[in-house]
Amino acid sequence: MVSAPDQKWGEIPVAIVVLKDGEKLTSDELLEFLQQRIARFKLPRAIEFSTSPLPKTGTGKIVKRSLRENFWKGMDKRVQG
Repeated sequence: MVSAPDQKWGEIPVAIVVLKDGEKLTSDELLEFLQQRIARFKLPRAIEFSTSPLPKTGTGKIVKRSLRENFWKGMDKRVQG
């Protein structure tokens, strides 16, 4: 999950999901699964499905700043990042 700009809250959580080949999942199914496991304020307000793999560093960590950049492009002020 990364943060995206929001007019009301400043920023909101966004989930970026990469599915394995042949797998299917809808936003509603994911939200139903997450509602039973995490606090309401942590739930993603938006879900994006991607076909390309997430960017990773040489040690295998996800590069969240590059994922966040897609949402914050063109913004004058950044709450995070």
